[in-house]
Amino acid sequence: MVRVIALLALIVLFNVITACGADDTQQETEQKPADMQQDKNNGETTSVSEAPYSFIEFDLEADFENIKDAVEVEYEFVPDRVEASYNDKNQGIRLSNDEALHELDDHFAQFDFDENSSKEEVLAAVRKAFNIPEDALLDLDITFATGTEKEY
Repeated sequence: MVRVIALLALIVLFNVITACGADDTQQETEQKPADMQQDKNNGETTSVSEAPYSFIEFDLEADFENIKDAVEVEYEFVPDRVEASYNDKNQGIRLSNDEALHELDDHFAQFDFDENSSKEEVLAAVRKAFNIPEDALLDLDITFATGTEKEY
């Protein structure tokens, strides 16, 4: 009888130890911040609360080749949330959310301007990144991370 009780005690003890070990692993993964993401450019982990570009809002409408809004880009960064859409009628592109963010990252990574850059520098960079012809009509609104709003 003593052997049976000792065996049952060992089984219960083993289950308790195993259960505690599983909880420790679960707690460790739960403690990682939910607002961390891998930065594609240099492999560093950055907080989503930090703006990934020099701007937090980017709104572009380009009319060319007799097409209204041939290229239309909307990007808004708010801590813990990013909204984006990218439409290019000439290339048949119509993206939103994560797909748009992924595509726009390739374009935005080319930008080296900030709120102190000249209008010509900003427009040249945008035209180049999105393959917009010189004769296109552009309506561009940018809100920089510093809070400065500019219309081009």
